[in-house]
Amino acid sequence: MEATDKDISQTLLPEKSPGHSKLVSCISSIYVDASKTAIYEKFIAELMAYVQEHEPGCLEYRWKKLAVSEGDAIQKYLFFEKYVSMEAFEEGHLGSLKFAEGIELFTKEAVFTKMPDVIWFPEEDLGGSFSR
Repeated sequence: MEATDKDISQTLLPEKSPGHSKLVSCISSIYVDASKTAIYEKFIAELMAYVQEHEPGCLEYRWKKLAVSEGDAIQKYLFFEKYVSMEAFEEGHLGSLKFAEGIELFTKEAVFTKMPDVIWFPEEDLGGSFSR
């Protein structure tokens, strides 16, 4: 299944609740065609630099490339993101041209092999604290 930009943007957003403005964190698993990892990792490096410079509402943004079996056609990446509020995530990250460029590129190049798995949780459920 090839993911589209509409599918991805809808998947990344959690259900909204009235008055939601506390710290939120997100863990997501991204599945990339193993032959497209260079395209993906180049963009992620650019996105990380963009987030650091232009998204003051992002307190933490980390990713890790997970090990796969030799010959596996899918590469899995794990992301951890922490924002001061859901609004900061929506406006600063999903609303950025840099994010839109990535989705367009990934869709055109068929980078994603399936929809991302995304889990959102309020900060008090994190059980620990991190800082930028």
